[in-house]
Amino acid sequence: MKSKKHSRCFEGLVAVVASTLMLIGSAQAEHKFQILHRFLAKPAFSPFAALVADSAGNLYGTSLYGWGSNCVNQEGCGVVFKLSRDSNGEWTYTIIHRFTGNDGALPYGGLIFDSSGNLYGTTELGGFYNAGTVFELSPSRSKWTERVLYSFGRDLICPLSTLTLDTRGNLYGTASGGGIFPPGAGGVFKLSRSGNHWKETVLYEFKGSDGGSTFANVVLDSVGNLYGTTPNGGQYGEGLVFKLSPSGNGYWTENMLHSFCSLEYCADGSYPQSGVIFDAAGNIYGTTRNGGNNCAGYPGCGTVYKLTPSNDAWTLSVLYAFDELNGPQGFPWAGLTFDSAGSLYGTTLSALYGVVFKLSQSSSGWTETVLRSFNGFNGMWPYGGVVLDRDGVVYGTTAAGGYGFYKDKANGDGVVFSIKP
Repeated sequence: MKSKKHSRCFEGLVAVVASTLMLIGSAQAEHKFQILHRFLAKPAFSPFAALVADSAGNLYGTSLYGWGSNCVNQEGCGVVFKLSRDSNGEWTYTIIHRFTGNDGALPYGGLIFDSSGNLYGTTELGGFYNAGTVFELSPSRSKWTERVLYSFGRDLICPLSTLTLDTRGNLYGTASGGGIFPPGAGGVFKLSRSGNHWKETVLYEFKGSDGGSTFANVVLDSVGNLYGTTPNGGQYGEGLVFKLSPSGNGYWTENMLHSFCSLEYCADGSYPQSGVIFDAAGNIYGTTRNGGNNCAGYPGCGTVYKLTPSNDAWTLSVLYAFDELNGPQGFPWAGLTFDSAGSLYGTTLSALYGVVFKLSQSSSGWTETVLRSFNGFNGMWPYGGVVLDRDGVVYGTTAAGGYGFYKDKANGDGVVFSIKP
C-alpha cells in the first residue's frame, strides 16, 4: 500500500496498518472466492468503503484516489465506480464519476441509494472550503450527473462516514473534525431538502470527553433517535456507543450507552471504529478495534459486542474476542452485517493482511469461521466490511493488494471480491 499524507483528518490509519503486518495467517473454510476487479494506479485505486447494490445486482463503490486531477500529490481526488454483471456472470468496471477537488476529494465513506435510484455520499476534503462535501449522483440514459449538496468548513469538517437516509428523504452523517468545542472533535449533522436546495443542521458537536473524531455512520431507530460510536472519549477515554435524541426545541441530547474499557484489561473492548446495527428485537451489535484479550503485546485484538436494552439501561456482552489463540487475527475496523439466519459477517485487518469472518450462534455461544484470509496476492486490508446478496454471496473491497509482492505498483492497489458459500 502506498504511503500517502493527504489530510489532517485521517491520522492513525498508518499505525493500525503497520501493526497488522506483524501477525500471521490462519486456517479458513472452503468457499468460492473470486476477484471481480483489480485496481491499478490508473485510473483509480484504494477502495476503503463497503459496496452497495442496486435492484439489478450491480455493485457501486468509491475509491479514495483516482488519476487525472491535481489532488493529493497528484494521486487524484477519487472516483465513484460501478460493477455490472452480464448474463454470463462476467463483471464490467465503469467509472461513473471522477472528483476534481472543487466538487469533493477523497471519498472515504460508502454510498447509499434513495428510492429514485440516486446515489449519495461524502468526501473527506474538497468543496468550497476544502473541508469535505456531501454529494448526489443522479442517473440518466448515458451518464451520471453530480451535484454538491453541501460544502463543509463553516462548522464541521472532514466527513468520513457513509450517510443514512430517513423516510422523509433527510440525510444524516458524522464529521470527524471541526465544531465549536476544542480540539475540534467533530459532530453529527443533518441535511434537509428545501425546494431545490439542501440545508445543513448540526445536531450535536462532540466535546472530546463525550466522544469525537468518529469515522462511523449513524443509524436511526423507529422513533427518530440516532445511534453511533466514537473511537475516543467516554468515561475511560477509549470510545463509546452513543444515542442522540431530539428534545423538541431543535436541540439533541446525547446519552452514552456504553463507555469502553470499563473492565480490567479492556475486556469489553476499546476504540470502536465502526458504526452499529440493530436486530429485530432492538439489540445493538458492533465491533471494537482493540480490547478483549491480550494479543501479541497489543492491548487486545478487538471484539464483537452486543448491547441489550433494559428499561433505561443498556447491558454489554462480548460475543467474540479476537486473540492470538484463535487465528491469530483481529483488529476489526469495519462494522457488521446480518444474514437471513442471524449470523454476523465482518472483516479484520490481521492474519496476514485481513480476513472475512462469520459468527454463527448456537446454544453454546458464538462460533467464528474464517471465510477468507488475504495474503497480498488476493488483496490486502479490507477496511470497508462486506455486504450480502439474497443468495448469501458476500461482496467486499480491499484497500490494497491483488497483484502479489515485488511486482509493479508495489502490492497492487485493491480489489473487489466475492465469496460464494
